[in-house]
Amino acid sequence: MSFTVRVATEEDSPGIRELFGRTFGRAMTAEEWRWKYPENPDGWIATVAELDGRIVGHYGGWPLRAVIGGRESTIVSVGDVATEPSIRHLGGRRNAFRSMADALFDVLKSRGVPFVFGFPNARALAAGARLLGYRAEFPVRTIEYELEGGLTGSGIGSEWVEASYDALWDRCRAALPAGLLRDRRRINWRYHARPDRWYRFVTVEGTGGDAACGVLSVLAEEALVVEAAVADASGALRLFEALSAEAAALGARRLVFWETPDGPLSAIAGRDAARRRGARAAETGFSFATVPFDEAVTAEFVRCAQIAAGIYDDR
Repeated sequence: MSFTVRVATEEDSPGIRELFGRTFGRAMTAEEWRWKYPENPDGWIATVAELDGRIVGHYGGWPLRAVIGGRESTIVSVGDVATEPSIRHLGGRRNAFRSMADALFDVLKSRGVPFVFGFPNARALAAGARLLGYRAEFPVRTIEYELEGGLTGSGIGSEWVEASYDALWDRCRAALPAGLLRDRRRINWRYHARPDRWYRFVTVEGTGGDAACGVLSVLAEEALVVEAAVADASGALRLFEALSAEAAALGARRLVFWETPDGPLSAIAGRDAARRRGARAAETGFSFATVPFDEAVTAEFVRCAQIAAGIYDDR
């Protein structure tokens, strides 16, 4: 019997998708796989466990370019973890899961990645802390607004963003102490090109170009704001009106943001602003957790980053 752990290659794609089908009961489609990993503008990285030439484990990483302290870096969201029950004891004292994770972490450290992150619930966090050194940075909370009929806004709805978005992003990036790179190429890949999912862009125009742009994911009566690029607080308030009107027109009864402590979006998604406007703060039951490789860079990102739901959204 031959058991190995190694970095995945694109030729492993069919075997990994078959593993997902055996493990989760639903195989990731070839289109979804290509979109999420090989076609990711920021690359892809994963490790696999192989038993006698057959893929029996996968530990995936979704790289994301970010600005941290004025410098660009790559951070990695870990997920799509799958191991066949029959091999979970293999790999020695570290078992298959930990062997794959350690192999991935070694590669990422060698590439200068400052941390990996995820959004575990309490049970998964406890296991991740024990096995991999996961650390909860903050609980994720939402701000929820009830939507009423007859809402109006000045937003323009679309299925993707045009070239005018570039100027808005340039203004946002100039004032961004920490956060994900969300230029036109990346945001269209993330929300327009994704197969089997549907998102709605809402843009608010200003006198000198676009003032703000948000992205909605509508599921039943809830419209989640998964992304927002906002030049200033006044643009944030206009975007709130436009998103509310668009969400209501799409049949939603609630507009939901991730709570943010600072930046332009705090005018509508900060807890104090939400209380003033009669919104409700709610716990999600999961946390933003990291495995830091560079403590200083990790701390800077956690302290300053404007994190929206799109960093996690899986619907």
